[in-house]
This record gives sequence, structure tokens and C-alpha cells, in this order.
Amino acid sequence: TGLMPSTTGVYSNSQWWRPVLPDVVTLPNYFKNNGYRVEGGGKLFHHMPGFNDPKAWDYYYFWNPEAKNNGWSEGYQEMPPKPPKMPVTNIPAHTKRYFDFGPLDCTDEDMPDGKVASWAAQFLKKKYEKPFFLAVGMFRPHLFWYAPRKYFDMYPLDEIHYPPVKEDDLVDLPPIARKWALDKGSNHKFIKESKQWKNAIQA
Repeated sequence: TGLMPSTTGVYSNSQWWRPVLPDVVTLPNYFKNNGYRVEGGGKLFHHMPGFNDPKAWDYYYFWNPEAKNNGWSEGYQEMPPKPPKMPVTNIPAHTKRYFDFGPLDCTDEDMPDGKVASWAAQFLKKKYEKPFFLAVGMFRPHLFWYAPRKYFDMYPLDEIHYPPVKEDDLVDLPPIARKWALDKGSNHKFIKESKQWKNAIQA
């Protein structure tokens, strides 16, 4: 929309924006209103139930067919493919977010982003009578770090080097930022103590 949170009052991913911006015209909606064919797929609006903008699209691609029946929410990070046993590491039990990683025995085309990319490629191969606006949203990289095994194999653990870490990296942060950085969301010290640092770098 081009509007700042201080203008809209929308400050978090979990807030549904339409009630506070009932008349706002979103970017794809603007193109649609001006004669373009407008299609989209993937993570474009933040994927909570209802947060997409149905009237903005001539067509919207759902990699998960059930998503359209769930308030236009794809539940992007909640859907397969997933490892057969979850979590893969011991980290999620000690962190606020689901910070986990591991290889998947699947192809790129099995992944949600792979499906969206394939759909977009097919869209671009077609001829159109009028100009079009195409929006394609990729979810990765994002927690959790599950990916096809071939990407893990590209970085053997015995060839991984630890990056330099500035031990006092947080000292210049304001108190609220330091609190967020250490809120069990991504605690570097715990990753080291769990002996998962190399695995995390690989992922």
C-alpha cells in the first residue's frame, strides 16, 4: 500500500489489515483496476487466514488446493513435504520459534516454492491480449530449514568452517532489542552447546 505502520496502525504480522484500511487499493488491485491481467501465487501477503486480497486477482495460484477454502491462507510453513520424524534436532524444545533443520528426500518440484515457480514459468510461456501483472512470492529461506537432500550434500559437514562471531555483538543494542535477541528465539549459545552449529550452517 505504500503506507507506514505509523499511518495504518498495523504493526505486527498477526494483525488483519483490511479492517483498518477498508478502502485501500493494494498494488495488484491497482493494476487490475487499470486494465491488466493480474495473477499471483506463493507468499505475497503474509499468510495468516484471510490476509490475502481476493479481489486483487484475476487468478491466484494455490500450491495447496485446500488453501482456498481456508480463508485464502496457504498455511505455507505448515504444509508438507516434511521429514518423517519431527523435530529433526533437539533445538525446538528449547526455542520459542520452531527452529529446526534437516534434509528431505524429495525434489525441488515437490516443495511449495518449486510448485509456485513451475506455475509462474508456465504463465510466462503464454501469449496475452493485454498487459499483465504477475506476482510470485517465495517462502524460503525461512524457518524451518527443511530442503531437498541434494542441497545438504553440497556442503559436507567436514568441509564447513565456523564463521567469526563477535562475542559482544549485542552490547550496542537498546534494551528492548537485546531482550528480543535473547528471547529463546535464536540463541547462538544454545546452538553451540547442543553441538548443532555446523549442522545449522549446512542447513
